[in-house]
Amino acid sequence: MSQTETPKLLLSFMTTEIRDLSATAADRGRTILETEARSEADPASFNSAEFWRTADLFVYAAALVASFFLPSPSRKRGLKESFPDRGAALCALYEIDECHFAGVRVVRHSFAHIDERYEEFWLDDPNRNIGSHLYVAESSMQHAGPLARFHGFDPETQILTFGGDAIDVESVTETMASIYQKSDGVNRALARAVASERG
Repeated sequence: MSQTETPKLLLSFMTTEIRDLSATAADRGRTILETEARSEADPASFNSAEFWRTADLFVYAAALVASFFLPSPSRKRGLKESFPDRGAALCALYEIDECHFAGVRVVRHSFAHIDERYEEFWLDDPNRNIGSHLYVAESSMQHAGPLARFHGFDPETQILTFGGDAIDVESVTETMASIYQKSDGVNRALARAVASERG
């Protein structure tokens, strides 16, 4: 079954998920940025395990939101043919450009295959030290020798890295907050469109 336009009712189901996931991502992103500010003022207040749980949830939620707007190119052929405009339709509804998801999509794929990323990182250079869950500025690591930042956060730049890919936490948090703020209006517009289609 081939469609030229993604059904409004299907989009409305998706926007409900988008609303909840974007709220989670925005909340966790703000927590990361607040943690960074607090730990700068009081280094003893930093809780590494709590920070990384928050950071990972931020990435998961933001990446899931991105997956709605940027459907995977490896999606099943039947789905691509049936809903070819889904990503563009959602971008138009939320008045958002897909460039706002820079970095998130790639990191989502890496998280989904975390075991393979570790193996690939190792095979790339088995003699290097792998730095995982590093909360340290890149500028502070210059003297540390050949340490590869596999999974880290740079509090100076507010960049979260994973397997060589990077996410600007502040930028992604703003995008997620914007999507969340628009969600109720988008849902109402879709509900009106669905009601109109049904006559």
